[in-house]
Amino acid sequence: MRVGDSRAYLWNGMLHQLTTDHSYVQLLLNAGQITKSEIPCHPSRNIISQALGPCGADKVNIKVDLVSGELGESDTLLLCSDGLSEEVADDCIATILSETTGNQARVDRLIAAALEAGGKDNITVIVLTPWQSKIPTKK
Repeated sequence: MRVGDSRAYLWNGMLHQLTTDHSYVQLLLNAGQITKSEIPCHPSRNIISQALGPCGADKVNIKVDLVSGELGESDTLLLCSDGLSEEVADDCIATILSETTGNQARVDRLIAAALEAGGKDNITVIVLTPWQSKIPTKK
């Protein structure tokens, strides 16, 4: 479940954005009023259209995104704040995921890339793989 401009990605050798931002520029893009290439420089790119919490929108009107499915053994799920996705291009994220093994090493490299790119916002990164989520059982 997600509200706001944090993102979920699937990495399976290619990077797939699973969520759509709840932002003003996403609404403009959906309406055909701007192009994807205009988003990074748009003066209203940081305005979100939905949020949770005391300063968030009316809770009655919030539409929470829900993405469901099953991860394959070689799939990786990347959850990140806009501190990563606004600083590091998707192709660079994909390169880091393809060149790095181990979830902690991937997290470290992604955060380092966001900091090197300017690190203007908080940077939160979670990398999950199904094989690391399995709990061993005793027989």
